[in-house]
Amino acid sequence: MVNPTLLCPICEEKYQVTEFNFNCPEGCDSLPETQYGKYKTTEHEGIWRYLPWLPVEKPNNYQKTPLFIENREFKKMVGKDVVIAFHGYHPEIGADLDTCTFKEIEAVCSLRYAAEQNSNLAMASVGNTANAFLRQSYLEDINTYIFVPEKTHEDLFAVEKSDNAKLIVIKDASYSDAQDIASRFCQREDVSYDGGGKNIARRDSLSTLAYQYQEKYNEMPDHYFQPIGSGTGAIAFYTGSKRLKQNKITDKTPRIHIAQNTPFTPIVDAWNNQTRNLEPVDYNPLDRTYAKVLTNKNPLYSINGGLYDILNKTKGSATTATKKEAKKAGQKFKEIFNIDLYPAAEVGLAALMKTDLQGKILLNITGAGRQKLRQETNAETPEPDYIIEKGDSLNVIK
Repeated sequence: MVNPTLLCPICEEKYQVTEFNFNCPEGCDSLPETQYGKYKTTEHEGIWRYLPWLPVEKPNNYQKTPLFIENREFKKMVGKDVVIAFHGYHPEIGADLDTCTFKEIEAVCSLRYAAEQNSNLAMASVGNTANAFLRQSYLEDINTYIFVPEKTHEDLFAVEKSDNAKLIVIKDASYSDAQDIASRFCQREDVSYDGGGKNIARRDSLSTLAYQYQEKYNEMPDHYFQPIGSGTGAIAFYTGSKRLKQNKITDKTPRIHIAQNTPFTPIVDAWNNQTRNLEPVDYNPLDRTYAKVLTNKNPLYSINGGLYDILNKTKGSATTATKKEAKKAGQKFKEIFNIDLYPAAEVGLAALMKTDLQGKILLNITGAGRQKLRQETNAETPEPDYIIEKGDSLNVIK
């Protein structure tokens, strides 16, 4: 078992992680960064090639990675020099993530970390994270408890649901409700709250995208573009590029650009007003937002070391896209590649098309290929293990 050392960006205190407690011991409201040695790759496959820069001791059997795509017709359509980081399912081009999104990469490393910490996991999700853990939990001998709002249950699927995963559907709940209930469930001694983007296993696993890009292109892109919910992926790519620069592998720090789906745009609104503070949202965004996975009311924006600081440091931007714009962009993508995009990925593409950027751009297509997966596999919406009300006792969950 590895005991990673973290660095607080505020007080610069270095400290070791205690299981799933990633917080600065001095009480700073910060997003700490894992401290690793010099850059070194291994002979392992997938993200485990970068095992020395992951907070685990040993790899598991997962070997998949995202795919980089360059296409002349797509570049012409977007009007920019874009490389796609494709997270999805389309075997004809070598894309084989059978949960169809980048959350699969997070789940694999988070499960390995939990197994090495001898802990079961609980988490909240409105779609992609749930799908990833429902499928990939077979990799480790631990239990995962996945809490989802009832409104998003029909969006879930699994080629084969792991017996280690327990799906708990919450009636009349928002994403925030699911987060609160999952956190409360972790009062049990043998269960840890996954922690979302604060979990170093999840962030550091997504940082491997930067290392993969550097290895393939021998440079960093000028810009990195992604639709966001919590912001974990954008933060992770920045952190990965920062590590490469500190190790003198590159001298470039990409500008970070993020996108949200109207009407739920608290980060874009705050950034355009140049404030760290997010305005409270007094409605359930699941009722109004096309890309439901982008409706996190508690993103890693205001926290020190989070998106506000990263957008400032990289002179980044934040852009919105409407449902109409997103669906139009998704249709254009399908006409070129014959691949269906997830709503969140459509939002990212639509926002990029509205943004004036020069230089090499890496666009994270965060999810794609669900229609094809359903046609070619037995993927189906899993039955809940438990259906509960928000006020119910959690003792019924075994």
